[in-house]
Amino acid sequence: MRDALLPLHQITLPERLHRVSFDEDELNDLMQSIRANGLINAVSVMQTAEAYELIAGHRRLIAHQRIGQTHIQARIYEPADAYNPDAVRFHENLHRADLSPMEEGRAIRAYLDASALSLDAIARLLHRSLDWCQHRLTLLELPDELAEVLHTKRLGVAQALTLHQVTEPEHRNYLLRYALDAGATVQTLREWVAHWKLAHAAGDGANAPRPELPNPGEPVVILVPCYICASPLPYQQMRILRACPDCARHIAGAGVEASLPAGGTTDPT
Repeated sequence: MRDALLPLHQITLPERLHRVSFDEDELNDLMQSIRANGLINAVSVMQTAEAYELIAGHRRLIAHQRIGQTHIQARIYEPADAYNPDAVRFHENLHRADLSPMEEGRAIRAYLDASALSLDAIARLLHRSLDWCQHRLTLLELPDELAEVLHTKRLGVAQALTLHQVTEPEHRNYLLRYALDAGATVQTLREWVAHWKLAHAAGDGANAPRPELPNPGEPVVILVPCYICASPLPYQQMRILRACPDCARHIAGAGVEASLPAGGTTDPT
C-alpha cells in the first residue's frame, strides 16, 4: 500500500457502488472545503493492470472533477495487499456519513450476496451491532413512499420502521404526511400506530383515529390520541397515568371500543 497523487482520468468506478445519489448541499460544502483547505482524507483505490479502480471516496472524486482539479491524493492498494475492497469501501463511507440508511441497507445486502460471510461477521467487520445491520436490511422491505423519504433523510429510521407496521397504505400514508408536515416524533407516531393496530384487530382499521393535518401557514400543534376516547389533543393537555402493561392495554382497548360502531368488539390483549 502506498500514497500518491493520481490523475483523475486514470481512476475508474467499480461495477457496484454503494452510493445511489448525492446531497447537492453537502457536495457543495465539500467542494468549498477542498478549495480552501485541500483534501483532508485521500481516496482509496486498487491498482489494476491499466488504471486504478475506486474503492472509497466517490463523493471526493466527484468534488474534484466539479472544481476542475486534474489530480487527487490517493491511497493505493496493490494486488499483493491483504484487504477486502468491499469492506474498505463500505467501512470508510459508513463512518463519514456518506450513505443514506437505504444505501447502507443495499450495501449490506450486496455484501451478503457477494461474500460467504454471515451477517454477524459483517457486523463485526464494520464495527456495528448485529441489531443495527438487521435494521438496515429491514429497511429494504419498506414501501416506496417510506423508502424515498428515508433515503432523502426527510424521515428518521425509527419513524419509518414505526409507520411500516401499518399495513393499510391509505392510513400509513396519512400518518406519513403527519410526520413530515407536523414533525411528529417517534413516540407520537407509536401512539397513533398503536391505536391503528387495535382498530385493525377489531376489523375496523380503515376507521382508526387519526390526527388532523396542520394547515399551511398556521402554527404546528403536535396531537396525540387519548387512550380512553382516542380523540386527538395537544400533548401539553394530556395527563400522565401510571399503569402496568396489562392495564395499559385494557385502557387502550377501551378507547378503541368507544370509537367502534354499535355492536363492535375487540380483544384488548
